[in-house]
Amino acid sequence: WFGPMGCSPAARGKGIGRVLLLAALEDLRLQGRKAATIPWVGPVGFYARHCQAQVSRVFYRMEKLLSAG
Repeated sequence: WFGPMGCSPAARGKGIGRVLLLAALEDLRLQGRKAATIPWVGPVGFYARHCQAQVSRVFYRMEKLLSAG
């Protein structure tokens, strides 16, 4: 598995995330890995554009408030 990763809001849109992503994936490739699972992806389009990632499964966070009785 890879991630999570992210950039501070001030750094977004400057290419830092792309460089970080590709360097980390290259490191995994050099370790002999053929694929990586990137959990908690957001935004999906970023990963699709920069490393041709595809959505393979989706997790939904749900919450239920319990009464105090």
